[in-house]
Amino acid sequence: MKKTLLQGLTLDLRSLALFRICLGLCLFVDVFYRLIYINDFYTDQGVLPRSALLEHFLGAWEYSVFLIAGKTEIVFFLMSLTLVAIAMMTVGYRTRLAAFVTWFFVTSLQTRTQIVLHGGDDLLRVLLFWCQFVPLGAELSVDKALAKAKNTPHSILSFGGVGLILQLLFMYLFTAALKFHPVWHVEGSAIYYALSLEQFTDTPGQWLLNFPQFLKYLTFSTLFLEWAGPILVLIPGIQKYVRIPVVLSFVGFHFGLFITLHLGPFPWTCIAAWLMLLPSEFWQFSKIQQIYNGLDRCMGILASSLQKLKLKGEEIFVEYPNFAEYIAATFIVLTVFWNLSHHESLHLRKPDGLRIVMNLTKMYQKWNMFAPYPRKDDGWYIIEAKLFNGQSVNPMAEDFIYTEEKPKDVASTYINTMWRKYLSNTWLKTNHQYRVYFGRYLCRKWNQPQKSQDEKINTIRISYMLKMVPAPGTPPEPVRKELLWRHYCFDKPADWSEN
Repeated sequence: MKKTLLQGLTLDLRSLALFRICLGLCLFVDVFYRLIYINDFYTDQGVLPRSALLEHFLGAWEYSVFLIAGKTEIVFFLMSLTLVAIAMMTVGYRTRLAAFVTWFFVTSLQTRTQIVLHGGDDLLRVLLFWCQFVPLGAELSVDKALAKAKNTPHSILSFGGVGLILQLLFMYLFTAALKFHPVWHVEGSAIYYALSLEQFTDTPGQWLLNFPQFLKYLTFSTLFLEWAGPILVLIPGIQKYVRIPVVLSFVGFHFGLFITLHLGPFPWTCIAAWLMLLPSEFWQFSKIQQIYNGLDRCMGILASSLQKLKLKGEEIFVEYPNFAEYIAATFIVLTVFWNLSHHESLHLRKPDGLRIVMNLTKMYQKWNMFAPYPRKDDGWYIIEAKLFNGQSVNPMAEDFIYTEEKPKDVASTYINTMWRKYLSNTWLKTNHQYRVYFGRYLCRKWNQPQKSQDEKINTIRISYMLKMVPAPGTPPEPVRKELLWRHYCFDKPADWSEN
């Protein structure tokens, strides 16, 4: 009876290993992608120098190893160490150590430039925290192959595992709880508004706007899935019947997000996370067993190579010490309280001590994707840089041509996910302090020493072409050009105004 009641909180170690591998792949691609744009976002030559971050934007008790230097070479070295740790965690070599180092470096990288973060980064951060409390390397790992471990149990029930499961489910439940708005519950127009944001929507998403009734169905079904899916996963006694369909439903849901919206690694991170909830019955299918055995052999081959170098792995153990279980149980309670405190109707105040603990462990979180309703302000940037020779250019455009015409594809005007998030956040009035550093970045990047004075930028006007998403069936409002920032790359004249 007890076993049945706790079934919903049990993790299969093979599914946990699959989660580790897929999460590691997501992390590796994400950090490698950031490495490509290292000078834009993570050095003192980028949009946010360390001096500005420390003076204006870094919160109390927040820290980052990437603040020790602003030179490209040192930041590149630190990001390379991050990739090494992620690779070790992915293959399951020195898994516990690798998971901790990965958590430390990835969260430090996120803290370095928080304005480019999105929901996927938040999920990666908190999942990595919980990875410290579960036996990630018990299956499909180099550690297991090196230790020649046998007869390990196929499933675990621990506070660490419960915390990992609940963390994923909380993202959906607390998001759904914030969606008490007519666009979700009455009109069914939430998906319409989300797909109407041209800066985020890909071609398949734009095509779906031609089917308004289908979008209503998607709105209601999304809300239903966010409520019903997590609850079904936790109901005891039905796990072998519902877990695989629920996991497949969320995999399909997030793949749909991937093909319709530009959301960075968020959909793939969610898919990786849901794989840990695959039940033991999943691994009994013959084809799945063949794939599992193939992956296990690959880990064995890698382990043999490491043995030749006389490298040893970690000891495999499934049950964590009591003190680790106490910490995990404590953070389950703290995470529940933290998320509940975002609901104003409950009138819960976060104590200062709790804020310190959650900042130090990087466990702060708020799940409000498209809640209480999708944003309705859309648009694109118009950046006019005046050269000393009188020519106007757009330093952010691929061809540098300045124009005020609407782009054929608004989403394509954003270089990548990080730039899309940075610019969409910089547009917000609450982030107006970032604009001066954006202006300095544009001047610094364009005005290279090899350029003649006539070819250098003198002044910059950063404007946003604001387009409000109209209600379904209503004509759109005219696009408004809003000046966000005026910047002078050299000494400002006496009558210069930044407004």
